[in-house]
Amino acid sequence: MAALPPKPKQIVIDPHVAHKLAGTTLPCGWVLKEKVRKGPPLPEETGGNFSVGYIAEKDGQTAFAKVFDLGGALWRNSHNIMKAMMMLGQDHQYECQLLEICRAAKLDRIVQVISQGQADIELNHGLATPIPYIVFEYAEKDIRKALQQSSAVEDA
Repeated sequence: MAALPPKPKQIVIDPHVAHKLAGTTLPCGWVLKEKVRKGPPLPEETGGNFSVGYIAEKDGQTAFAKVFDLGGALWRNSHNIMKAMMMLGQDHQYECQLLEICRAAKLDRIVQVISQGQADIELNHGLATPIPYIVFEYAEKDIRKALQQSSAVEDA
């Protein structure tokens, strides 16, 4: 008879934990140093509804880490939890698939994924909140900022 899989950890969803991770070391060794932006996401920020950005450091290198805000998404959409979970899952899958397409096409102006996974963040009461994350190469600017600074965008 095959052994039963280990019992799952008991988890709790803290709706604010994704915003309180400065100083946390991810399982891949990257340390989340500081949030990229304080306060709630701006309407023009893509991903602001499902993730929180951090500057991360490891071995003297800097990266950008995106932690998926599972608790916040569920809290903001408590009237329809199933839809919130589905949308968060789709957003995470879309992001991972898009980055894989860019990597496979050898697009050199697209940041590369350094690591991705899930961190179980221990809370004060001994329970954990799961936080999916993606760590990217650090880029000085993002496409939204570059477009805002440009007066014209050409097809070329």
